[in-house]
Amino acid sequence: MASSLLGQRTIEDFAKSKGSKRDDLSTKDRAIFELSVKTFRELMEHQEDIEAGLRGAKHLPEVMLIGLVSAYDAFLAKLLRVVFSRHQELILTSEKNIKFSELLEFDSIEAARSALIDREIESVLRESHQEHFNWMEKKFKVSLKELPAFSKFVELCERRNLLTHTGGIVSTQYVTNCKKFSVYTRGANVGDRLTVNAVYYREAVNIICEIGIKLCYVLWRKFVKDERERADSVLNEFCYDLITQRNYSTAEAILSFSTAWVEIDRCRRTMIVNQANAIRLQDRSTEAIKLLDREDWSAVSEEFRISVAAIHGDVDEVIDLMKKIGSDGRPSAEEYRSWPVFQSMRANSKFSEAYAAVFGEPLILPKPADVTTSIPLDSPESTGGRKLR
Repeated sequence: MASSLLGQRTIEDFAKSKGSKRDDLSTKDRAIFELSVKTFRELMEHQEDIEAGLRGAKHLPEVMLIGLVSAYDAFLAKLLRVVFSRHQELILTSEKNIKFSELLEFDSIEAARSALIDREIESVLRESHQEHFNWMEKKFKVSLKELPAFSKFVELCERRNLLTHTGGIVSTQYVTNCKKFSVYTRGANVGDRLTVNAVYYREAVNIICEIGIKLCYVLWRKFVKDERERADSVLNEFCYDLITQRNYSTAEAILSFSTAWVEIDRCRRTMIVNQANAIRLQDRSTEAIKLLDREDWSAVSEEFRISVAAIHGDVDEVIDLMKKIGSDGRPSAEEYRSWPVFQSMRANSKFSEAYAAVFGEPLILPKPADVTTSIPLDSPESTGGRKLR
């Protein structure tokens, strides 16, 4: 779209600067300009540049997909390096080795160990993405290929290989590998050309996010056991941020996976509330309520109970609990405004009136009036005594 608009503007500016408008031929929808035959070559040069730009723009999503998978590979390399640095016994069982003549070139054992880690990681990354998971399952003794998004991840990586090596033309290897992992290939056959559109790329970003975060979470809990509670908390915060960014499906997928691992009841219940809210915000309220109803919420804090009531859509219960919690409890005034769990409540007039009664201010604060000043932007008064850089 940007390339098309730029091309249109280029031709428009050229016509206005080199030609004269023909009012007798122009309409309210289209302006006609008359150009001298001497400008024809220059016009064709502009046209060729525009067409080249449009052709390049069509390949941009494909280039971005290749870059997306490369970003995941870089992330995986960093993650593996963290694991090996914390658990050096894993690298001692590596099939990679360093010759004695090479060992003499290192300043310390630590430098040699670091080089061995790099060799192991580089060796793994040369293999296919499916083989990465086979290697990790064997090396780390964890189950990873059962991740719900794994089959989509396989297709994504196979498509990236096609774009890199065949220009997107489906190969026998693509079909074979997809069938091996029960991947839905959307009816693609050998010889077909696969492309990348906005919908596919958006889904690819979410798949990479889901796979990368789950992988990081599993390895964090396994290899740093005294930080499991922190890992749970960080993951829940990450999913909360996804919900605030309206990426409900990815938040749901990650939370549905992680709740089975969490040991601290409060954190587990918080994840369930966030997961149910992510489901509700995808217009699946019945499913969200069923998820909540699996738990007993009668003995939990009012903070949980008001969140559960909000997901149920019970505005009267939410208002009763809000008044009971008061202005000094939690949720706070700002949390009622910002928590995604109250998103639908904020549009309810009864909720707004109760909020104003409890906190003595309106739920929706008026926007501050624009302030006009004549102070120069680089003056000490405008920068607190500091010059802008």
